Amino acid sequence: MKKFLLTMIVLLGASGAWAADFPVLPDPNTVIGTNGANQPEKIATQYDDFYNYVVGLNDFYQPDAGWDKVNSGTGGLDLLLYTGAGTHDRNQDVGAGDAFNFEDPMSAPSGNTTSFTGSWGIGNQPNGPVTVDALYTYLTTTFGPNVTIPIFYFDMNQQGGDPDLFVAGKVSIIDPNNSNAEIAFWAFDNTTDGGLIDGTKFGPNPADGGTFNTPTDFNPVPPGDASWVYAPGNLVLGGDFPLIDENRGSGHPDFIDYAPTMDLSQYLGKGYLFRADFYLTGLNNGFEELYLTGLFSPQCTTNCQPVIPEPTSMLLLGSGLLGMVGFRKKKIS
Repeated sequence: MKKFLLTMIVLLGASGAWAADFPVLPDPNTVIGTNGANQPEKIATQYDDFYNYVVGLNDFYQPDAGWDKVNSGTGGLDLLLYTGAGTHDRNQDVGAGDAFNFEDPMSAPSGNTTSFTGSWGIGNQPNGPVTVDALYTYLTTTFGPNVTIPIFYFDMNQQGGDPDLFVAGKVSIIDPNNSNAEIAFWAFDNTTDGGLIDGTKFGPNPADGGTFNTPTDFNPVPPGDASWVYAPGNLVLGGDFPLIDENRGSGHPDFIDYAPTMDLSQYLGKGYLFRADFYLTGLNNGFEELYLTGLFSPQCTTNCQPVIPEPTSMLLLGSGLLGMVGFRKKKIS
């Protein structure tokens, strides 16, 4: 009975998650115009296993969908994986009904550090590790029963005359009971090579003093051939498109990414861990943030949101639950 009541409380708390409507990611293969090279331009770009959406381009394609109103961490529902705004307990009491607790975010570098490498989900930060089962429950309870694929979004905060960045990443399912064996993985990089990426394959090119000026200016270590994803401050497509500001400032997501085969329901009940490796270079000032959410999910193209009870119905349901407890106690005594 206690477990049942806790489940109902979480579900009642989840009703607050649906107070606003959020835009849904369009089909990544949707052609939205012709670029400056007179070639068809799609709404999303594929980087290895992930589709990448530029929020400014989404807003251009769907001006009435609400992309211009989306803020980072909207509603306090999302998990924060990387930040410079303090990491202590930032992922505690999150999600529907504030019922979920996860590993603290990775801490962004400060000062003149220009690169970052970090892992989230395997206990490198306090309050970890993160199990696949817990993350699955968080997604399906908070964002809808069909939302089983994590959505990542990135708030770029580069400033000054060079707002460009270079990014890469990898998400893995890890078996902690089998020497942390990698059960599955999805890479975010600029080559389609089956996810050949890890932290040793990224470093400055000594030929130019260790700077990163172009998407191919990196130093791969054999046997990998992964390369950086170029994240410019402004997206210049030409043709049918205006100049798209990719760096919309702090508090506004700039990129949204997901891997369509990253369905967590395939990895439940085994005690697996969820690991996200994140790489950045070309940092100048300010700090970026990386979030995990279920918002914008293509899995919600039909109404997969739970029905929100009216306030009176919620009171009646709550009273009924309390009555059930009293009835059960009386019957047992």
